[in-house]
Amino acid sequence: MGNQKKRMAVNSNSCVGCVTCMLRCSYRFSGTYSPALAALTVAGPGPLTGGFTISFLDKCDGCGICAAFCLYGAITAAEKGGAGL
Repeated sequence: MGNQKKRMAVNSNSCVGCVTCMLRCSYRFSGTYSPALAALTVAGPGPLTGGFTISFLDKCDGCGICAAFCLYGAITAAEKGGAGL
């Protein structure tokens, strides 16, 4: 159970655009705090979205570090097939 890949759930209304998720993710992948190296993006707010948009890139492996460090509950993780996802 501990090695199962996780799925990320996003609540864009809770995102404040702090990019802590991107910084922690990039550090995990590259050892450097660089949002450009993260496996997710935080964009916005834009005229069409109205708020921040969180998107996961193909290189995301579902480790959940973004969810673990999200201070606002905008990203949560659960094991695939688990309740709520």
